[in-house]
Amino acid sequence: GGWPRYALLCVSAVVGIKVAVELSSGVASVVAPRPKIPPQERDLSLKYIRDYKDPRAPAVALTPETEERVRHELLKTSVYCATLSAEQQVWCEHMIGRDLLSGYNAYRNGRAAHCEQEGTENWWTETTNFQLKYYVLDEDAYYNFTPSPTAPNYDVTWPTFSGAIRGPWNAELGEHGLPYVDYQWGTYDHDYRLQSCKFEATPRERGHWYVNRVGPFSNRDKGSWHFIWFHAFAQWEDEFRLPEAIGRAMTASLVSFNDKDGNIIGYPPLHMHHFHMFQVNPLAPFWPHTVFTDFETHGDDSCSQEGLGAACYMKFFPPGFGSQVVPRYFVDALANFVADNHPEDDQEFWVEVSLLATDDKRLDLERPLPVLPMMPGLHGHMPALAGTYVVPKHTDSLVWCTYELPFSVEFLWWKWHTHYYYTNEIWFVEGDGTEIFGLDRDPYILHTTPWTRADVADGRRDPTGDPMKEFDGNLDEYIQFRFPIPTEWEFPYNERFLDLATTPLQTMEGAKEDLLERHRAYNAKQLASGGKPADFIFRVGDIEQFHSDVGGRMWTHRPHTKPSKSVFHKGDKITIIAFHRNTPYLCGDTCETSKQPIRQHIINVMTCRPLDADMKFALSSAGTQLVYYTKYYPMTCFLLLATLIASLAYLAYSLYALGKCAPTAGPFSRNQYKAYAKLESDDPDDLELSTKAINGHRDINGHRDFNIPK
Repeated sequence: GGWPRYALLCVSAVVGIKVAVELSSGVASVVAPRPKIPPQERDLSLKYIRDYKDPRAPAVALTPETEERVRHELLKTSVYCATLSAEQQVWCEHMIGRDLLSGYNAYRNGRAAHCEQEGTENWWTETTNFQLKYYVLDEDAYYNFTPSPTAPNYDVTWPTFSGAIRGPWNAELGEHGLPYVDYQWGTYDHDYRLQSCKFEATPRERGHWYVNRVGPFSNRDKGSWHFIWFHAFAQWEDEFRLPEAIGRAMTASLVSFNDKDGNIIGYPPLHMHHFHMFQVNPLAPFWPHTVFTDFETHGDDSCSQEGLGAACYMKFFPPGFGSQVVPRYFVDALANFVADNHPEDDQEFWVEVSLLATDDKRLDLERPLPVLPMMPGLHGHMPALAGTYVVPKHTDSLVWCTYELPFSVEFLWWKWHTHYYYTNEIWFVEGDGTEIFGLDRDPYILHTTPWTRADVADGRRDPTGDPMKEFDGNLDEYIQFRFPIPTEWEFPYNERFLDLATTPLQTMEGAKEDLLERHRAYNAKQLASGGKPADFIFRVGDIEQFHSDVGGRMWTHRPHTKPSKSVFHKGDKITIIAFHRNTPYLCGDTCETSKQPIRQHIINVMTCRPLDADMKFALSSAGTQLVYYTKYYPMTCFLLLATLIASLAYLAYSLYALGKCAPTAGPFSRNQYKAYAKLESDDPDDLELSTKAINGHRDINGHRDFNIPK
């Protein structure tokens, strides 16, 4: 009786409801299962694949001989995929293999049927009335990080960059975001065209393709850098509006520079320094609610130039997976031409972005979680610095960090990003490198120079003027609000590396030998004491193996790597070590001797399955709905919660007033304690009453007696 009984009833009710929900879900999945996306029909035609060993324009079609070469590379890719776990094999085939080719063919077939029939309704819709920021720089202008006020990139600072990306959602950052809500980052005074097209995907369960392309552009000179911003899919923003779009999912994406015929321009001649489709999602469960994962490409994203090449810029999810559609998409692209033009080449090219989004919100889809173990970049005042870090140009060097997993995850797929003409090898080792390798102790002490007030971008013509006045000199707060991606991944340094020539190790070979010996000694000690050894998760080396000869020079494509394990728990540590050395016969964003400082990335863009229940829920449609109403209708949620609490309080008070908040019998009974106290009394009446209470409040005939005095 009383509160123990009510507590037990509450616990039983919660358990019962959970069991009932699980049972009903199980029954529903059998009786009325949620619809699924069927597998993509296999189409291994090579009609849209171009010869990426020939950098002519427009892109060159395959011959029977080159088609045989592409099929051989496709077979090699499938052999690699087969070395992975069963689920990773599926992701591998969809991202770089046969299923990717099938998805790309389905996209191009739909595009040809619904967007390219000139003179019919199946032709692009077109406008010139859209906001655009586009300019072209040569090598010297691109690497000038203190441009004059007349330079086209003068206003492109991190503050303006972040504000342009977030647009109206920038106001959610509070007072610091408000000046950027209506900030005019681009111009309508241009002659470029925005062409748009929407068509149903095959299979139809995948939803619809949304396609924007901007152009035509015409400068393909070697050494030209092309920078472009625009708000993508703006004409369909009603379809991506919150909360109506909650439950819709992106299941494929493609960002590319195309020739006039719609074929992707390969590498070479075009180096994709970066092509980010920023997805602004105020409901994302992590700061700053802005990501470009699953909707981007970089210079080393291409598959082998002997094979599918630039078709691998497409991201094609396996059936059963999709990421939440968001209310704002913003293009930030920077690419440079790295090969000479042929005199007869066509100069025209377009910038194209494509999104495949489901229509049916009932689809049974998992939401993958992006996790990016990376070498922290260094803060800079311009987006052109792109979160990179500087490495010495003429000596061997090391950089390292320890990355701590923010969530418990299972690795499903991964994609490396660096510049191999100055990166020789990458290690991902399980555990803390300070313990395993003795990092941060002599001779492994990093040289650093701090990032100071002088390195903060000046106000230029942005709407807030001097950013340090806006933030009252608080550098940390400035960094938090004015950088578009999570800044805990960046270090406030201008330089951070170990020049091996300044150590007894002298060379990269000496450092590798020493570190491997330390690794063996650590593991031997761990095994002897019953501890856990530190395994290599990834070891990316033999860089020549993922470079292809095009025109007598070696160009990067994706490496085929395999993790030693795939499941990690929140708080697990990964030590990342990067070995940097110039390899002059490998090409990167240039094939010439660079006159500029060498800036690097080390990023493993990982697509993961979240294993934490709270993160799974936060990414789900139900979790997103809860976040939406809590965020935008807090008073309604508060009133509902207050009503529930008030109802429970009233119920508790009512029970208390009726004397039912404490047991009427049993060891917790108030009368029980009084009854035992009366046993010590000399009064016969007290003894009779206490015995009666202890025996369950029953009279001499065994009936309940409620007339016992309190």
